[in-house]
Amino acid sequence: MRDVKDLFEHVLITNITDATPASFASAFQESNLVDNDPTEDKKIIAYVHGWRMGEWDYKSFSETMFKRLYWQGYRGRFVSIRWPTLSKDDYFLPINDFLTYNRSEFRAFKSGQGVSIYFNHLKQRFPDYSLNVASHSMGGIVMMEALKRDLGLGRANVDNYVIMQGALPAHCYDTNYPNYNLLVEAEQRSTGTPDTYRGYLGAVSQAVNGKIVDFYNTNDFALATGNLQGYGVSWENNQIDYKPDTGLGYTTDGTNGFKNSVLVTDKREIMPFVARPLSKAVGAGPDVGGMIFITGQVDLTALNNFRGDKSEHSAEFNYNIQRLWPFYHSLLSTLFPPQ
Repeated sequence: MRDVKDLFEHVLITNITDATPASFASAFQESNLVDNDPTEDKKIIAYVHGWRMGEWDYKSFSETMFKRLYWQGYRGRFVSIRWPTLSKDDYFLPINDFLTYNRSEFRAFKSGQGVSIYFNHLKQRFPDYSLNVASHSMGGIVMMEALKRDLGLGRANVDNYVIMQGALPAHCYDTNYPNYNLLVEAEQRSTGTPDTYRGYLGAVSQAVNGKIVDFYNTNDFALATGNLQGYGVSWENNQIDYKPDTGLGYTTDGTNGFKNSVLVTDKREIMPFVARPLSKAVGAGPDVGGMIFITGQVDLTALNNFRGDKSEHSAEFNYNIQRLWPFYHSLLSTLFPPQ
């Protein structure tokens, strides 16, 4: 018998602080390197987690994903990437971690370079393996920044990429995606904010060899429908109520962002703390075009009956293997399309 954690590789993204203005020069640290196996399939799946993953949650989600893939017949390599989102591990009173969304998104942007560097390192270790990625929720921000860096360097290390319930604006990928009335109305009630997210990725499809596919749920609790005792708690509510994040000293004149009256110039600080997006989240809407191949989108309600319960934003890690068979079957067939 072997501990399941020993069967896949673990990577920690390092050199992340909350300081602003800040360096975005993150790095990585490997642990639990798995020996080469000449009988394994020459495939790699890298998993990038989302917001509020404490150490126990991160390990649990990673182990679950590895096991679900294994029992679907996957015999390639699995890598779990840990980036330093804020979580209950960081607070004496755990409820405080619910107030860290924007600060964790800032950390997600900072983590992108470390992930990009790691992917390049991984391809050097396994040059004849395909490298495929599945990110969850805010992990979509980490991957967006990693791919943008790859694009700038002229690299395409990732073969196929699945965005699972992505917590980032659809406008990052598709500049023509419809504006969302609730966010537009929030802009109109104030001086407005910079439209910085729109088109941030550029021609990112050039940094991916195959497909970028959106696994979405229009009723996703965390992204769209979340409500606790009459108070909205979704990604959409955060964009409405905490942009700009005045509690952290951020303001805007509608065009520029400021922190404590000092001009903020880096988009990676403007987006998490100042800019209110004008579209729904990638993971909450269908037909996100632009850099995403629409023909590859997956409706999680139709596929696996994911709906609006608060547990279903992370259902692929929370539900039993029998219920999740369609999800992981679809994930594998998306990451490794039949030839």
